[in-house]
Amino acid sequence: MLHPPVQARVESVVLGVQLAHVVVRVTEDHLVETFITRARAEELKLHIGKSIATQITDSEVLFQKE
Repeated sequence: MLHPPVQARVESVVLGVQLAHVVVRVTEDHLVETFITRARAEELKLHIGKSIATQITDSEVLFQKE
């Protein structure tokens, strides 16, 4: 099930060799933690405090450029 996009704020980004560990805050009380490719994290220019559109499915977290 695809939920509507929500605005989230990046709380942390840890870049590895191939993957990036990303934590975003979707509400005051809820964080979402996921791994994405390092290339995608660099393409999105993710950094702490950045606002990003986020869609959450049953098995995926999708980030969209604004």
